[in-house]
Amino acid sequence: MAPADDHPPPLMDRLRVASRSAHRSSRVSALAATAAVATAPGAYRHAVVGFATIYAELEATIKAGRMTVPRLGALHCPQLYRAAALMDDVTFHWGGDPAAAAAALAAPPSPAVAAYVDYLRSLRSAVPPVGLIGVATAMHLAPAAGGSTLARILKRSLRLGGGDGGDDRGTPGLTVFAYPGVDVPTVRAAYKERINSLRLSDAEVAAVVAARTRVFALNDAVFVEVAVAAARRGLAATARAAAAVAVVGGGVWWAREVLLGSLGVVLGMA
Repeated sequence: MAPADDHPPPLMDRLRVASRSAHRSSRVSALAATAAVATAPGAYRHAVVGFATIYAELEATIKAGRMTVPRLGALHCPQLYRAAALMDDVTFHWGGDPAAAAAALAAPPSPAVAAYVDYLRSLRSAVPPVGLIGVATAMHLAPAAGGSTLARILKRSLRLGGGDGGDDRGTPGLTVFAYPGVDVPTVRAAYKERINSLRLSDAEVAAVVAARTRVFALNDAVFVEVAVAAARRGLAATARAAAAVAVVGGGVWWAREVLLGSLGVVLGMA
């Protein structure tokens, strides 16, 4: 009988493995929603408002939480924070009008965004609030790793110009994907090292894993909401009907699959 392993895999490795399926599903949803906005660019600006609201809540929670729970200090990484960049994108997509952007951000959130914010607040009130580790590691590492793909598709879909030296992530209106002056690989590596150094009980690890998986489902819901809104705004009647039937008959998962199949053609993805 082999001896027990006294050295479990690093926490980031465990999180990646445990949430692999959920992450893959969320990536598909993101691409489907991105394809959808090609036919209704106005839907994208509402998505930006939604994620600006989500990131603002997450990052405010991290900043406040680290003052009372020292372990949450591992999550504090201003170089990876996205709320400020998203606020800039909101202003851009509201015609550069700060007042219009502020009004959009102050409006009641969509159902999916409201559910997301409620979940973040529930994690804040947990004792201890270690679930935030699962959320933050997903929300702050993913854009830095794979944002260039979405930026490239969105630049084409939204017909945006500009960019720095051919890097689509520097395109005005897509600054959420840009990290000017930041050595992203080094920052990501240091961030992961801090997370791996945390001392968590088995129960706390389970809570982190659960939150990490849940966050991808919450992202799914926002992406599907964006795709359905785009379908209502600009797709042909057939695609609109397919999306509506999918939502009513099969829920979020089936809506995502139908939208990917019908909308992927727009950008040559199917």
